Amino acid sequence: AVELEPLQARLDKVTEGINLLGEVVAGLEVDDPTIKTTLLEGISEVVAGANRVRALLDQRRRALRSDEGSAEFAAQFKLFSQSVSSALGLCDSPEACDDQLSRMLLQLEELEARFSDFDAFLPQLAEKRDEVYEAFSSRKQTLLDERQRRIGNVLTAADRILGGVKRRAGTFKTEDELNAWFASDPMVMKLRALADQLLALGDSVKSDELQSRLKSSRQDALRGLRDKLELFEGDDNLIKLGKHRFSVNTSALELTLVPRGDGLSLHLTGTDFYEPVTDPGFLATRPYWDQTVISEDATTYRAEFLAASLLFAAERGQGGLSVGQIEEAMLQESALLERVRAWAADRYEEGYDRGIHDVDATHILQKLLALRRTADLLRFGARDRAVASLFVALGGELPLERWSIAARTLVRLRDSLGHTPQIDAWIRQRATAIEAFFADVPLVAEIDADASARYLLEVLARDGAHVFSRPAEELKDTLRRWAEDNGGFSSFERSLAPLPAAERFELVHATCLALHRDEPAIALEAATLLTVDGHLSLHVAGGDNRTEVTGLLGRHARVDNGTLVLQLDAFEARLRRFASERVPGFRAYRAARQDLLERERRRLRLDELEPRVMTSFVRNKLINDVYLHLVGDNFAKQLGAAGAGKRTDLMGLLLLISPPGYGKTTLMEYISSRLGLTFVKVNGPALGHEVTSLDAAEAPNATARQEVDKVNLALEMGNNVLLYLDDIQHCNPEFLQKFISLCDGQRRIEGVWNGRTRTYDLRGKKFAVCMAGNPYTETGEKFQIPDMLANRADTYNLGDILGGSQDKFALSFIENALTSNPALAPLATRPQEDVYKLVRMAQGEQLPLTDLAHEYSAVEVNDIVGTFRHLFVCQEVLLAVNAEYIRSASMEDGYRTEPRFQLQGSYRNMAKLAEKVVPAMNTDEVRSLITDHYQGESQTLTTGAESNLLKLAEIRGLQTPEQKARWEQIKEEFRRLQLMGGDDDPAAKISGVLSGVTKAIGRLGERLESPAVPERLGALDARLGGLSDTLAAKIGAPPQMTGIEAKLQSLAEALLAGQASLGAAATRPPPAVELGDAFGPLLREIRALRELVEKGASLPARAPDAPAPPLSTTTERMMQQVHEGLTHAMPESVHERDPTLGAALQVIELLTVTMSSAARKRLPEEAHADFVDELRRSVADAIGDLASPGPA
Repeated sequence: AVELEPLQARLDKVTEGINLLGEVVAGLEVDDPTIKTTLLEGISEVVAGANRVRALLDQRRRALRSDEGSAEFAAQFKLFSQSVSSALGLCDSPEACDDQLSRMLLQLEELEARFSDFDAFLPQLAEKRDEVYEAFSSRKQTLLDERQRRIGNVLTAADRILGGVKRRAGTFKTEDELNAWFASDPMVMKLRALADQLLALGDSVKSDELQSRLKSSRQDALRGLRDKLELFEGDDNLIKLGKHRFSVNTSALELTLVPRGDGLSLHLTGTDFYEPVTDPGFLATRPYWDQTVISEDATTYRAEFLAASLLFAAERGQGGLSVGQIEEAMLQESALLERVRAWAADRYEEGYDRGIHDVDATHILQKLLALRRTADLLRFGARDRAVASLFVALGGELPLERWSIAARTLVRLRDSLGHTPQIDAWIRQRATAIEAFFADVPLVAEIDADASARYLLEVLARDGAHVFSRPAEELKDTLRRWAEDNGGFSSFERSLAPLPAAERFELVHATCLALHRDEPAIALEAATLLTVDGHLSLHVAGGDNRTEVTGLLGRHARVDNGTLVLQLDAFEARLRRFASERVPGFRAYRAARQDLLERERRRLRLDELEPRVMTSFVRNKLINDVYLHLVGDNFAKQLGAAGAGKRTDLMGLLLLISPPGYGKTTLMEYISSRLGLTFVKVNGPALGHEVTSLDAAEAPNATARQEVDKVNLALEMGNNVLLYLDDIQHCNPEFLQKFISLCDGQRRIEGVWNGRTRTYDLRGKKFAVCMAGNPYTETGEKFQIPDMLANRADTYNLGDILGGSQDKFALSFIENALTSNPALAPLATRPQEDVYKLVRMAQGEQLPLTDLAHEYSAVEVNDIVGTFRHLFVCQEVLLAVNAEYIRSASMEDGYRTEPRFQLQGSYRNMAKLAEKVVPAMNTDEVRSLITDHYQGESQTLTTGAESNLLKLAEIRGLQTPEQKARWEQIKEEFRRLQLMGGDDDPAAKISGVLSGVTKAIGRLGERLESPAVPERLGALDARLGGLSDTLAAKIGAPPQMTGIEAKLQSLAEALLAGQASLGAAATRPPPAVELGDAFGPLLREIRALRELVEKGASLPARAPDAPAPPLSTTTERMMQQVHEGLTHAMPESVHERDPTLGAALQVIELLTVTMSSAARKRLPEEAHADFVDELRRSVADAIGDLASPGPA
């Protein structure tokens, strides 16, 4: 195609000239049109010729380009395929696969662009794209799977090493030894290397987790060591909690199978949990329950199995062994012992003790090989030989000659080259034939077809003579003599002759059994000898196949005083059956046992019953000096202390009530771990308010059923258990009442386990109950513990400052925040005395650095001290917040004068603040940090975020004038709502309003100078107080009372509208104020309203859309419109008598009359205006409160 370029250029030049010529001719002015036409036609012919040449040239170019393009594409495509193979070889990681795939796809796109004019190549390129993508995806998935396998293997190894590290770390006696071991031990270094390996494999999550677990192991070990040195006594079997000492359970909680009754039961170690196994699959393995190791049972000594397994493996040529090698090694006892030890070295599951079972197996093997040489084919059992002889003699037309040829060949191959698979195939074929024959002719009840086939192989490989033992020959002779004494042997044979062979054999066998009852196998062999005599070539061997092995060291029922009786034929038959039946059966039993235990562990959720102490836990002074004493006193009643002073009347309950975040659960988990108790934690929110019984079947959902099952599991375990019910404020009090009898001296409780009800009697058991909760429920209401349960409990508030422990409580905020702050975290693993000294330095005390146990740099000390000083600022606020929270939580709602305070000042808040504190901060920044923290905390409150923040500002002394005004407004509104009773029920409102009226009367009395008026007011106050009590007891009055509210609202509005006019009238001279005129209309309207209520009569109906009559603002019309307004507003709702509302209105009426009379008679005229104004306002407020709706 390149060679056509010059021709293309010439053609383009000719075409250009023709075009120019055409333009020139077209522009010529020729008089003769014929000439011009002729010229144009000639030019047209030239153009046509040029076009034909161009078309031919293009056609040729395309042909050449197609051929060349195909060749180039094939070469490029081949090169691309080779590049793909090379790229796949470079992919050693999933990330490399993505890189190489991107590179290959880019090359493929370049090929597509290069050969875009060739549509024929597009399908190949698309197919290649799919092929490349699949190849790299497959390679990537393979590498990912391989990586995950490697990660899994690394994690498995790390888990094993970590378990050993934890066990080893618990054995040290000093902190220096522990720290030195963690710094230098190869296993710890290996764990760090495995973490780096996980990081290199791309699994940073698992790497971080492993490093965290290693660090936690060190902290746990250090914490445990300190506890051992400071709390434990004796051989770490006693722990001191306060003034009491308790025994410590050191065994882990494990699920095992133990014999119980006539079966096996699941058992949790250290507890009273026993549950019979009912799984049918596992019950089928009952024959193996008494077997402890795979190599030994009641009939077989493990040294016998070791010797036999070595011999059988040599016969089959396994492990590079042969019988010749074993016999050669027998010439030197040490060589044979080395063979046995090498064979036993990797057989860990068979439980051989070096120096005992290997030596015993060597002695047994020596005797065994010697017997095999002397006994020859008598090493096969009498029954096996008899079965083979009966099969050959009575089996019909058998191809014995062909079998003999094959047997001789196979045995020669075995003797020269070792065992071959063809021998096993020959034995299987003959065994099948033997089984088929005896299935049709059941001459012998139980046969071992494989053993008989092996014997037949040896017989046919020799001269075909069947071997019988000397005792069988002697029993045959005994039978002959008996027959001679009883009519003659010939007569005996003639009597049996007419019978079929099978019946004849049975009669002979019965006779032999009668003559030789002690050894049935010899009787069977003798009967076979009599039956096959004359049909087979026979040989009676006189070798001995019985010996004794002495000097054995192992213990077994078969070994008597170091001596084992070895019967060769019985030994091989027994050991072959053991290897073929007992060993696989035991493995199946072991697998079924493991599967059962794993399944039951998951069902019982045992991993959740182990107490796990948080790594941030610090056993501070408050815990040491206060909490451990309190818990110790309680546990002495529940668990019983160790020693002579142990109580037998165990009872009680530990009840921890405090705000969230004070470490109730952490503290109890820690104590449980140190006592070795099984920690059964029940989650209150998961139970919910709907659970009221201990029957899981009645629980409303799966999580609630799980928690109820936990409670019943704890009761089922019954011993060495701490039952911990967390967040009980979310539980139904009826559910908590179920534990009342458990917590008193009876120590009984009703439960349900596996669908069966039980009464658990836990008297004298090591069983403790602890409940923990918060002062408020999830709805913000105050939580009430059942009285009968609280009466049996020792109740403590971990958030409260106990008498004499204020300093320790305050310091605990600092101690618990150590691990949360980067500058203070190292102190958690250093001596606690350093913490206290550094705290004192932060408080201003001058201490030399040499007094510190650890070596600190000046910069480090400055950072620590600066951080402590900032934390003191946080501590001061949190203590004040905590005190206000507890004060507010302990107050009855009815006595509150301001909204509840629900912001918390707990350890959890301190930890959140501590993690943000840095030494470089100043005090203002720390205070701003506290403000921001509580700003966020307030957003999580259900209600009252604004009021809580305003109260916090008041506590901190940081209220602005605007905040103070808003706070007073909120408190005033709160008190008004409190006065109304906080309920939509009218009776409750009336009761609250009357209480308010009583208070208003008291305030009026204080303003009156006359001593007689307060006296009258006191009497009225007493009557109002009694009525308030009556109304308070009538909460839940009939719904008709709600219709009165609108009427009372209208009356209140009318009174308030007239207040301005009356106030203006009060400014006139005293004689112009006529009290009777002012109160008369009011009394009339109140009496009219009361009469309507008492009669319960329906008022005249009005049109639904009729507007309410407007209220006049003038004094003259105001009172006249009151009655119209009441009539208009009263719906048709008062159909029944309502003594409550009527009594309330009667009291208001009496109040008005009394006040009016008192004012006329007792007050000086100059005080009438103030009195009228105050009294009207009080009455108006009272009626308005009656009519207004309750708080939302």
